[in-house]
Amino acid sequence: MGIQEKPPTRPRRYRGVAAGERVTERRRQFIESGLSCFGTRGYHPVTVRDLCTEARLTERYFYESFKDREALFAAVYEHLIEELRRDFMAAAVPCAPDLSGMARAGLGVFYRRLQQDPRIARMLLVEVLTVSQEMEQRAQSATFGFGDLLKQMTLAALPQNVRPKEDMDLMATGLIGCCVHIAMRWSADGYRQPLSTVIDTAMSLFEGTIRQLGAASGH
Repeated sequence: MGIQEKPPTRPRRYRGVAAGERVTERRRQFIESGLSCFGTRGYHPVTVRDLCTEARLTERYFYESFKDREALFAAVYEHLIEELRRDFMAAAVPCAPDLSGMARAGLGVFYRRLQQDPRIARMLLVEVLTVSQEMEQRAQSATFGFGDLLKQMTLAALPQNVRPKEDMDLMATGLIGCCVHIAMRWSADGYRQPLSTVIDTAMSLFEGTIRQLGAASGH
């Protein structure tokens, strides 16, 4: 008789939930905890114990998913950036090829999200610049990434035979930087100005660029 093979072992389940799913759920809880703690108190005063208390999980589970506080901060930051990118595209793409409509829809997503949840504004605009050099580099990469996205969407909306003489990398990154600094001032002022004023102010910068691109395309 041949050696009987053992059946493959199945992942252990606890109360009907697989181990991998439990790890994923705990990670999600810590990301929510990080947004709550870092977004309201800042990065430096918050301890691992604070994060665990907020998540209602033990430190053992914290270190299961994150090396340290900065690793969690980075995970929260990347999660917020990815959500913004997804929602920006969902709002702007249906307006193509109307560049003004695309810009207004995308700006509306960005500024409305910051106003609705000031924790996000604090994470993205303030705290990320105080954590470490690595997190500053992440913030720079996020700005460049949105600049690249804006460039790609703009070129896709222009006629195929039009290639602007301006450096689109610099132009797009400059527009994103302007939007970010408007957001910084707006949040620092306690969102005193109406949302519509903020969007219109940012749109004035985009409209100048759009007119230039229109001239280049002969429209």
